[in-house]
Amino acid sequence: MILSEGGSTISKVGSYICTYNGLSRQLRSVVDRLDYFSDSIVVSVDADSDDGTVDWCRSHDSVDSVLVDDRDFLKHEPDIRRRAFDHLRSLDDFDYLCSFDDDEVILDEEVASIAFSQGKDLISTQHYNIWIGWMYRCDDPWFSSRIIGVKAALVDDLSWNNHSPHCGRIPSRSSSGFSVDVSMAIPVAHFGWDMSRREQIDKMKRRLEEDRYRWENPDITDFPRQQKKLYRSFVRGPELQKLPDKYRERLTDVKR
Repeated sequence: MILSEGGSTISKVGSYICTYNGLSRQLRSVVDRLDYFSDSIVVSVDADSDDGTVDWCRSHDSVDSVLVDDRDFLKHEPDIRRRAFDHLRSLDDFDYLCSFDDDEVILDEEVASIAFSQGKDLISTQHYNIWIGWMYRCDDPWFSSRIIGVKAALVDDLSWNNHSPHCGRIPSRSSSGFSVDVSMAIPVAHFGWDMSRREQIDKMKRRLEEDRYRWENPDITDFPRQQKKLYRSFVRGPELQKLPDKYRERLTDVKR
C-alpha cells in the first residue's frame, strides 16, 4: 500500500511474477523490493523448476499465492500471464496491477511508489540491461522502457497481445489513448537469462524461423513489429557502464 505524507492511502498495488528456477536467478531480490509497495504478490512458477523455487515461494510471508503451471512458457506465455493476472485481480480491490519477471530487480523503491501514486493510467520502467552472459537478440534494440503496470479500473477496456513469446506483462491494447509518464519510469536492472551455447543456438534458430515466416507473410497482423534477420550479442560490461552511479550499490545484494 502506498501512503501520502499524511498517512492517507493513495494506491493499493497488486503484483505478479513469472519465474522458472527463480532462486537460481534474482527472485529473492525481486520479491523483497516488490514487497516495499505491493499489497499482494502472486508468483507463477514453471512446473519444471527444480531449484526449490515453489517451496520457497510458498513459505515466504510476502507471497500470497503460488501458481504452478506445466505449460511451455515460450508457446503459451499469453495464457500463463493472463492466468496469473486474473488470479491476482481476484484477490482484492486494487488500484493498480503490475508485473515483473524473476530477472528484473527494482533499483529505487521510492521512485516506484511515486510512480504508482501519480494517477497515470499506465506505469513504465527504465530498463538497464545487465546480461549475465551472452544473450542473443535481433538487431532491433531491446526496448529500454516497458509497460508493467495499469490502473485496475481500466482493465475491462483493454486486451492482451496474444503474440508468444513477449506478449507483454499486462493487457494494454486499446483503441483509445491512455496516459503514461515516462519521466517517472521505475529504474530496473534487467539481468537476462544465462544460457548454454546449445540454448543460444536453439534460440537463434527459433528467432530466424519466426523472421522467415514474417517476411514470407507480409500481411500478418499478429506480430507487434518486423524483426531483422541479423543477430548480435550483448555482454554485461558495456551495458553496466550505462547504469547511473547512484544505483550501482543496489546491485551488491543481488544474485548474479
